[in-house]
Amino acid sequence: MKIRKLFGILFALLLMAGLLSAGQTVFAAETYTIEVKRAHEDRGTVTGGGSYTEGTTVTITAKPNTGYHFGWWTDKYGCIVPNAGATYTFPAKGNAAYYAWFCTYSVTVTTDGNGTASSRQRAGDTGSTIELTYEPNDGYMFKEWQVISGGVTVENNQFDMETANVVIKAVFEKIPETVYKVTVTSKGNGTASAYPASGTASTEVLLTAYPDEGYRLKAWEIISGGVTISNNKFTLGKADAEIRAVFEEIPKNCTISVSCASDSGGTVSGGGEYKKGASVTIKAVPAAGYRFDYWTNQYGEKISGAGTVYTFTASQTIGYTAWFSCMIGDVNLDNKVDATDRMILARYLAGWEGYEAKITNKKAADIDGDGDITAKDRMLLARYLAGWTGYDTYFK
Repeated sequence: MKIRKLFGILFALLLMAGLLSAGQTVFAAETYTIEVKRAHEDRGTVTGGGSYTEGTTVTITAKPNTGYHFGWWTDKYGCIVPNAGATYTFPAKGNAAYYAWFCTYSVTVTTDGNGTASSRQRAGDTGSTIELTYEPNDGYMFKEWQVISGGVTVENNQFDMETANVVIKAVFEKIPETVYKVTVTSKGNGTASAYPASGTASTEVLLTAYPDEGYRLKAWEIISGGVTISNNKFTLGKADAEIRAVFEEIPKNCTISVSCASDSGGTVSGGGEYKKGASVTIKAVPAAGYRFDYWTNQYGEKISGAGTVYTFTASQTIGYTAWFSCMIGDVNLDNKVDATDRMILARYLAGWEGYEAKITNKKAADIDGDGDITAKDRMLLARYLAGWTGYDTYFK
């Protein structure tokens, strides 16, 4: 390489001095001799030897005679040429010699599809040692060699040839997923558990708290594992997880709050602080022209059987809402629907002076709920008071 570099420098100097033209050649490309031979003269033939210019592609071929199989190529140092088949192609880089080995019995290596495998020698004679290699696909690991035929025994990824062709199969298996442990503890005042108590990554875990009497779960503390808890559940990552349940004492006093669903429907009373177990009475008073409908708790649940006065035992902090509705037809807000309301409505529609002021609840006068007070509303009220069937639906 140094000599060629010196030639390059000399070539450049000659060009600069004008003693050499660009088309002239100082030295020719190297020529190499490739020798191809047989380890056993009577077992097969080889071709491809000869002289090759540096960089030229060389193809050598080994063809076994009947009853033999190509085994491998070795170089001039006796080393097996890796991955070289009976036809071997390579670039000429220097003088070289290759020897083809032919053997009595063939070696065929297959797989189950979850990796690759091969033998260093593609054939062998009785007693010769065959070396095996494998490469599992991602997510798999090597399990075993299965001898399909040939009667050999594989140990340490190699075997000795017997007196038959060998077919051998590489079997792979999935790499087992790592199982991570879930540990749940508490600071006292209760216990807690996890289900399942272990699992692979992405396993959903349910946490359950068992507070002692007088206590409740306050929070879940994540000691390790880097998980996120939501609705008493979390998903395992790629690490063990430790969770701690924190309990707190249930307040001994209960806060009872009361409210109205509508500002104009009425008033409520009875809310405040009560000792646990104390009797509580809450009241709902409808405003003029309104009637009480029902109570709901803070979860939106109707309280069955609860009237305007509702008495119960304080057991927890909770809120109650009173619901009122307009008394349809009670146009003068005297908390009853009668002939007076009919007369006021009739005279208001007839334009009598001073009767507009007597319609103190226009919502109650709009009996059909169409947003306007008309003769139809007067008719509906008159027929309701006269006891006509089906007209009471407007006044519920």
